[in-house]
Parts: sequence; structure tokens; C-alpha cells
Amino acid sequence: MTTTIKKQNTNTAVRPGYKHTPLGWIPEEWEVESLGKLGEFKNGINKGKEEFGHGYPLVNIMDVFGVIKVYNGQFSLVNSTEKERKEYSLKKGDVLFIRSSVKPEGVGLTSLICEDINEAVYSGFIIRFRSSSEIDFNFKTQCFYEKGFRQRLLNKSTISANTNINQVALKSLTIPLPPLPEQRKIAAILSTWDDAIQTTQALIARLQLRNKGLAQQLLTGKKRLKGFEGEWVKLHSDKIFKSVSKKNNDDEELLSVTQDRGAIPRTMLEGRVTMPDGSTKGYKLVEQGDFIISLRSFQGGLEYSEYRGLVSPAYTVLKPIKKISDSFYKYYFKSYDFIGHLAVAVIGIRDGKQISFDDFCTLRLPYPEVKEQVAIAAVLDKADEELKAQQAYLATLQQQKKGLMQQLLTGAVRVKTEKE
Repeated sequence: MTTTIKKQNTNTAVRPGYKHTPLGWIPEEWEVESLGKLGEFKNGINKGKEEFGHGYPLVNIMDVFGVIKVYNGQFSLVNSTEKERKEYSLKKGDVLFIRSSVKPEGVGLTSLICEDINEAVYSGFIIRFRSSSEIDFNFKTQCFYEKGFRQRLLNKSTISANTNINQVALKSLTIPLPPLPEQRKIAAILSTWDDAIQTTQALIARLQLRNKGLAQQLLTGKKRLKGFEGEWVKLHSDKIFKSVSKKNNDDEELLSVTQDRGAIPRTMLEGRVTMPDGSTKGYKLVEQGDFIISLRSFQGGLEYSEYRGLVSPAYTVLKPIKKISDSFYKYYFKSYDFIGHLAVAVIGIRDGKQISFDDFCTLRLPYPEVKEQVAIAAVLDKADEELKAQQAYLATLQQQKKGLMQQLLTGAVRVKTEKE
């Protein structure tokens, strides 16, 4: 679809074709409307726990969290009366606001009901907004995600154990509202990004599933690469790795052990980082190529380090004593096969407790010839690169849409309608 847009001059004190409002400069043809005037709000149904699991469909918070559009589907059940199903009905065009969220960014997120959901009611953690015909059906999927609206909503939310929004606050919120033809065109443009985002997300899910299956087959020898044959040797862990504890290196950089990035310098972490009090002479030295037994046993518990630095003495640092492919074991220590065997070896150990080196030594690890280790790691690296490329593309699409929303939903950039 080819779309013509007209970019406005935002630098002048007086902007031709625009008017100044409490929301800033908006096009003269647009209006600022409160949600209370555009429709009605209603909190969802509340029931005792004995009423759940049987009866009629219930749209719950998990059915709409992060879901822009809601269709008929497999919902949970609640015992509701005919009167309740009428009072808490869900019709095409209704918008559901999330009423309460553990994280502030989750409160007030919306989902659009795209078709009548017969006999269904919705949870008390949700607020239903049933609007007038002044808001286009597809425009509703976009306008409540604009940066300014989200900030105004968060400013009116309250924080206790969770972050909450109520009907009174929602009714008072305002949005800049274009004429219906412009609403439809804006929604059509933004929906092209939604389609691309959904397509990419589906592809990422398929790649993740493929990569897990490929790793499970290759890392256990169930699937062999061309040119390799013969039985794999299995060795006890202490025949491949040894525990090392080099201390008194307090001039080295401090490392943090993470589940998704391995051991990395603490300076690479976002947000606040807790630094140790006093000397770090008792900290253990980690060198590039070492593995670290982490405290998070349910995730596999072993992380790889591409950096030299110091870790807490609570960790066990492992160094290979046989020639290995680092990447092969980096993948293996995250595999279902290893995590399953580790769970048996350390049964009773919970998250936050350390896996001892003695526990680790009870495990027998696959040890194919090094050439095969390298070949397997190369295949998995390539598969992982494909996945990361799609994840990066998804992030680009999401950022593009975010910027486009900010321009189109505030009128900073105008679109031409069919009439124009």
C-alpha cells in the first residue's frame, strides 16, 4: 500500500492549520475528547474460587495481556447467571483495559474484542470500555498505545502492592480524536506494521522450536552430521573439567553471572548494580573459556565466560582439562538432556542453593571427538544466528511502529484520506 503523508512544521510559535490544546498542538479538524464522554466503563465480574472451572466462558487477564485483538477462543470457565452474562457481556468493538498489574507498564493495556463472544463474561481484573460510534473500530487498537496517552494513564494510576487504574481515572483521560476518515487511514497504516510484527513473531516461535529440537538431537548423538560415525564416549564431569579457585586478584574487573548472556562485566548490566563492600581479594578469578556453576540450578546452572574478571566466592569456576569445543558444551549445558540429568543429581536443591562440584562430578557428559564437537557447534551457531537476526528485525519493526504511532496519533504527521 502506498501512503502519502504530509509532514508539518513544528518549529513555529503559531502553526497554520493547528490549534493549541491541553494535549499540545493538534490539527484544527481534530477534537480532544474524554473517554467518559465517548463511552461507558464497567468493572468485570468477581466470584468465589468455588465458582471457577465450570459454567460459561470467562475472559481472564491472561487472555488479554499483551494481546491487541481478541477473538473467540478457548477460555476458562466460571459459573455465571443469565443476568450476569448480559451485564458483563462482550460485544464486537468493546475495549478491555487491564485494571491491575504487578509492573506499572502492564496497567491499562488494552485489547479490542473483534467479534461477539457469546455467553462470556470478563474478569474483575479488567475494565470494559463500550464506546460510541465516534471511534473507528480499528482505530481503537492503536489510539490507547500512543506514548502521551500511556503517560497520562500512568500518572493517574495508584500504587499499592500492584499498580492500579480505576473507572474514575479512565473516564477523565482524554485523547486527540481525528475525523472518522482519518482515523480509518491511520489505523490502516499502523496495521501494516502489526501484520509484519505478528508474522515475524510467528517465525521466531518456529525458529525457537526448531533450534531446541535440533540441539536435543545433535547434542545427544541421536542425529549425526555427515562424515561422523561411531559411538560417543561418556565421561564423568571431573574427567573433562576441574574446579579452580584463584584469588588475590582484586585489580580485575567484576563479573555478573547471567542466565541469558553468561558471565559479563557488571558495567554491561542495565540499571543499578550492587557492588561489594570492602576488598575483593576473596573473589575468584575467571578467565575466558571458563565455565561457572551458577546458583540457578533449575536453568541448568552452568554459564560460560568470554571475559576475564572476578566472581563471588559462592560460585564454582570450572576449567577444561581435556581439549574441547567451548561452544559445544556451552550449548550442552543449556540442553534438556543436561538439565534433566542435573535435576536428578541435585534433587532437593532449590533455586538459590549452590550446586556443589561433587554434585557436578556425579554426572557423565558426552565427549564426542573434538572435530565433531566443533561441527555440531557450528550448525547450532548458524541456527542461533538466524534466530537472532529475526529477533533484531522484530525489534526494528516495533521501534518503527512506535515512532510512527507517535507521529500519526498526535497529528504531527498527517495522512491523506480517500476524499482528499
